[in-house]
Formats: sequence, structure tokens, C-alpha cells
Amino acid sequence: MKSITAIISFFAERLVKFSLSVDSPAPAYRLQKYYFWNLSYLWPVFKPSCMKTFRFQLFTVLSLALLITSCLTVEKKEYKFELTGKNSGKLTIKYINIFSSGADSVAQISDDFNDLQTNYIAGDKIEQDYPTATNFKKRLFDENGQLCAEVTMDFPDLAAARLYQPDKDSPIMFCVSTAFDTENYLESSGEYGGDFMPVVFFPKGSKELNLTTKITVPDSTSVSLINEWKKSNIK
Repeated sequence: MKSITAIISFFAERLVKFSLSVDSPAPAYRLQKYYFWNLSYLWPVFKPSCMKTFRFQLFTVLSLALLITSCLTVEKKEYKFELTGKNSGKLTIKYINIFSSGADSVAQISDDFNDLQTNYIAGDKIEQDYPTATNFKKRLFDENGQLCAEVTMDFPDLAAARLYQPDKDSPIMFCVSTAFDTENYLESSGEYGGDFMPVVFFPKGSKELNLTTKITVPDSTSVSLINEWKKSNIK
């Protein structure tokens, strides 16, 4: 019986860690797909004598999965890398149209905005994603009726901004994040390698690199957080 509890706890922990691990949280359907795909591997290991207890524990974990359906996310991200020194410079990330996906209550929408403000704007979630960058500045603002955010930081070398250049004669490269399919290439000032080589190649010698990625397409369950921001008077 302990082994059942341990396995269930393991997958529940993975579920929660997954929901919190990405830069911009994934849509709810991806979370559920990830969860149930992993859970399907558990079925063959249980004996009939354990099924009653397993059903109860499974119900508990499924309830947890259903609770984590509301999701703080964003429609697009714009990256601008400005190289002001030798392999150093300034990175600006613009988050366009921040919204709550799958929220079915005012409380969930409020919770998503609190998550945005507490962990991303006032907190250090973004700093953790760029641990060697410095001089972070963040702000929320209204653009065309959508809630947007802007983060700027200084990077001492290319790696600090997640860029790579093997030598001075090679292009500067940026690998579009493929972790849990949260970011997808949209456009850039460089050349994109495609789905099987999700790398943007910027011409060597470039002083400004631009990239736009798409995260989540808004749908009928999406609620903009612009009103929550206006009510909070946080600018």
C-alpha cells in the first residue's frame, strides 16, 4: 500500500512542479494531456486487491488536476537583444496580452493576477530564469486595451541572455524554447531553422536581434487581466 501512495505522490508532485516550472505557464489542456499521459503508465502495476485504495487515491489526484485548470499565460513575447559591448548588452522582453486561460470564476482570475504580481513583477521568477543577468526593471502597462509587461536586464555575456556563438565568424544563435511546447517561433530578424531545428540564426556582427514567439492563442475561456491591473492601481 505504501508503494501505491509513493507512486501517486510522485506523479502529483510532478504535476505541480510542471505547472510552475515554465516561464509562461502552459495552457490547461497541455497540463491535463501531460498528466494523463504519465498516469496511464501506472495502470499495469496495480493488483486487484489494491484497486479500492487506488481508486480513492486516484480520485484525490484527479481532483488536484481539475483544480489546476486556470492558467496565467500570455499571447506573445517579443525579445530585443541590443549588443552594446563585446558579447554584452541589454535584453528587453515584452509580454503581449497577459490573460487567464480556463478561469471560470472571479476568484480564479484574481488569483492569476496575484500570481503575476507576486511572483513575476514583485518576485524573482524572471531573475531565476536569467541568473547571471543584472539590473532588472519591470513594469505592467495598458496597450491597445490589453495588459502587457516589459522586462529589461543587462547581460555580461551571450550565455546570460541565452544566446550562443561558437566563434566570431559564426552567426549568433538562439534556441526557441521547446520545453512542454510553451513557445513557438513567429518571426525574427534572423533565419529560423524550422520545427526540427528550432534555432534562430542571427547574422554575425548584428548589433540588434529581434524575435517574436507565440505562447497561447486566446479563446472563449480567456479573460484579460487588464481590469484586475486597473483595479489594483499598480503601474
